[in-house]
Amino acid sequence: MTKQLLYSMQNSNVSLICCTNEVYFLLCDSKKEESVAQFEMRLREKADVCEFGDADRVDRVILDQLVPNLCNLELKYKILETEDLTLETALAKAKLFETLRSRVPHMGGK
Repeated sequence: MTKQLLYSMQNSNVSLICCTNEVYFLLCDSKKEESVAQFEMRLREKADVCEFGDADRVDRVILDQLVPNLCNLELKYKILETEDLTLETALAKAKLFETLRSRVPHMGGK
């Protein structure tokens, strides 16, 4: 049904494929067992088949999808505290957070 709806909104199969790929990109959520870097790579793979534009635009679209869909709320808030947030900054904060979390398993409560 989704493909039929998308097809009725588009004039060609190329537009349909692109639009469908973008929908799959937007439906991508993080998995509890994966790192933020792994989630970012999954998003990047999906973004590669979409027509989001140049590299800066792709990074911005990935950032906009990555942060709201993080499983860990504490990490999400730490990332959102950053002014002028970039994908690079978000990934660096996530890596530090995950590294500290793995070294101190009970960080953040009992």
